[in-house]
Amino acid sequence: MKKYLLLLFLLVTINSAFASTGYYMEFSDSYTPELLQQKFNTSWQGYAPQIESYENNIVYFQSEQDLIRALINPAYTATNLYVDNVQVFSNNKRLDYAIYRVSGSTIRVNKVLDYNYTSYAPCNGYIMGDAEGESFVDCGAYVKLDGTTVYGTSAGRVYGIKRVMFGDSGNLQLNLISDCGYTAYANTWIVAFGNVQIPEAQKLKAPLPKGQLTIYLEDDECSCTLNGETTTINNNTKITLPVGTYHINFSKVNYWDEERDITILEDESMTLHIDLFPRSSMFKIQQLDTISTYQNNEFITHVSITPVKETTSVRLEFPTADITSVSKNNEIIELNSDEVYDLGTIGTQGITLTIKAPAGSLTGAKSFSMRIVGMDYSAQTYIATKLIDYNVQELPVLVEIPTLSSGTNTFKVTERTGEAQRISLLIQDNTGKSIYSRDYDLGSYQTYTFSTDLEVKDYTLTVASNNYNAKYPLNIKNSVELATNIFEVSKGGTIDIPITVKNPYLTTKYYTVKVIGASPNCLTNDTELSYSIAPQESKTLKGKAILLDNLEFDSYTAIVKVYEGNEEISSDTITLNIKSSTIPFFDDEDGISTTTIIIIAIVLVVVGGGVAYLRSRKKGKSKKILGNNKVIK
Repeated sequence: MKKYLLLLFLLVTINSAFASTGYYMEFSDSYTPELLQQKFNTSWQGYAPQIESYENNIVYFQSEQDLIRALINPAYTATNLYVDNVQVFSNNKRLDYAIYRVSGSTIRVNKVLDYNYTSYAPCNGYIMGDAEGESFVDCGAYVKLDGTTVYGTSAGRVYGIKRVMFGDSGNLQLNLISDCGYTAYANTWIVAFGNVQIPEAQKLKAPLPKGQLTIYLEDDECSCTLNGETTTINNNTKITLPVGTYHINFSKVNYWDEERDITILEDESMTLHIDLFPRSSMFKIQQLDTISTYQNNEFITHVSITPVKETTSVRLEFPTADITSVSKNNEIIELNSDEVYDLGTIGTQGITLTIKAPAGSLTGAKSFSMRIVGMDYSAQTYIATKLIDYNVQELPVLVEIPTLSSGTNTFKVTERTGEAQRISLLIQDNTGKSIYSRDYDLGSYQTYTFSTDLEVKDYTLTVASNNYNAKYPLNIKNSVELATNIFEVSKGGTIDIPITVKNPYLTTKYYTVKVIGASPNCLTNDTELSYSIAPQESKTLKGKAILLDNLEFDSYTAIVKVYEGNEEISSDTITLNIKSSTIPFFDDEDGISTTTIIIIAIVLVVVGGGVAYLRSRKKGKSKKILGNNKVIK
């Protein structure tokens, strides 16, 4: 019987509405949607790839199977590729693939064709093609992979396409059956998603050229996800990859993932150093310089802050230090009302901060803590801390500051290294006004003494030379001391509140003590007493609190304020505990309550009246006895 070659011609199906999928081919820029549509709008043998849409130089397919079918020639009997020099993506990941073709035929004898393969690692792929014989006799073909039939028929013709798995090594087999005078044959195409070698097959596309990636880990091991596959890697892991761009994810339990985008070049090696951070820390904080400074100087250090993923609402705090300034890109970041620095959003590229801080007066190795608080886009809050280290050396001069007071103050500066140096001395008030300024050549171990008049105010003394700039705060304040802030008093009672005030000025000053009720108020009214204090003298002043008779609670608060002229110089809160005595004669602070006075008055009236009554009765009785007596001679 004459053999007829039966071809099934199908037209490719195209979705008219544009839509992108994860399965696509990307052609060179010279292709347009019109040219691509002309190319794929042809007759396909066995199975026509379903195209979702065209966009510029990209063709989107409905499935991975459609994508792979489009790589193969529309006619399985052809011996050449239909598309070449194209990038292929499955699930939005670029595929590295090899394409092979095998074929065979037989007549009047059964034949088995074996094609052994090897693979650097197990991988997926597709096998597709045709198998044909005559339909009315035992004449056909089977395609098998590692002993399992992929597709085939014992008689007639079939077309097949199936996703398969290639192991480390195995066998592809064409099993051709013909015990008659008719020909059995098979045309088989193999697409392997990996470096599969089939030496006896026709190689139509080799895997992409390779490069090597070496990964160094700070930890013993971690998980690495590459091309959708996750494996465990160790330090100094080497991976051979096709040239191209990759996104790699490194992960470990209780650690933050780290993601890297890399580009592999042909026959070249690249290295990654991976240091995973614990989940307890969103940020990597690194001090970029080593600091050595002098006592009472300000120093500058640079700190990099790099989050493992973009972080928002980032705040910087210094729990243990008073920082002079923080800047980013030479712009000062102001301290907000919550005593934190707002850093905003920080991307994975990180930022570098310039921090200026006072060294303090103590020498040796020192550190202060900085804390970063931020959120990711799921509103999860993360906190990281870092100790900023610095070393403080002894200042080359000894600065002696007296007990400060209003008036003349004398300072001493002594050279203590044995080397002469020129020093600059400056005292400024809190407005920046210069109060004292002098440059002086200080000899070896020499002491320089200077005096200046200071008022009640804040000042800064600066002692500077070529390699140091030491600052000393000078604070001269009014001295106000409240002996105690807890008092016991009866309802309706009066209490005196002793306050010691020192006048630091060289002239007499006038002070006012005000006692003000708080809420709930326990006082009959606010009180105000005025005093004068001689220059440089101390005096105990008294504030007065007069309580209401009817009080509901057993404890109240009041506010005691001291004014020098019209300027408030002190404010304290006192506690007034109400005594619960049933007969409140005297309170503990030498005060006598109104109730006590009334009770005493009543008692005096009653007692006085009783005494007068008794005396009057006694006198009347005496007269009666005398009247009844007789004289006996």
